[in-house]
Amino acid sequence: MPQSVENPPSLYVNLSISNVEAATKFFKALGFFHNTEWSDKQTVSFFFPAPNANVALMLSDKDRYKTFIRPGTEISDANKVTEVIFTFACKTKGDVDAMVEKAVAAGGKPDPFTMPDNGAGFGMYCRSFEDVDGHIWEANTMLPQGEEK
Repeated sequence: MPQSVENPPSLYVNLSISNVEAATKFFKALGFFHNTEWSDKQTVSFFFPAPNANVALMLSDKDRYKTFIRPGTEISDANKVTEVIFTFACKTKGDVDAMVEKAVAAGGKPDPFTMPDNGAGFGMYCRSFEDVDGHIWEANTMLPQGEEK
């Protein structure tokens, strides 16, 4: 069931973006559910794809985002500093690869960093991509026992 005011998300991820239209196009291409009810000219809202659909993604242009941060602080430039890495679960290795492929097709960059053996030593398969604003995202799945190294 899509999240709503009656069924609110358990977590909201808020990010600054440089272009609402470009961000909307990018995250739609990745299969995020566009929540038009919570979107306007300065902010676009999404819900993560399943199995993470209880997480909301709120993307605001810099002017709107500034209204949410501590006075006297700056918005970080994700192309210059790593503010945070967003990781979401996928069901299979194929789903992980497909998410990275969708990101690249939508204008993102593949694998800005990689873990040795894509995380197999930690019992997972993990890949990463940059969105159109330089934020780093990971998609991962836990490996069945015996597949980890």
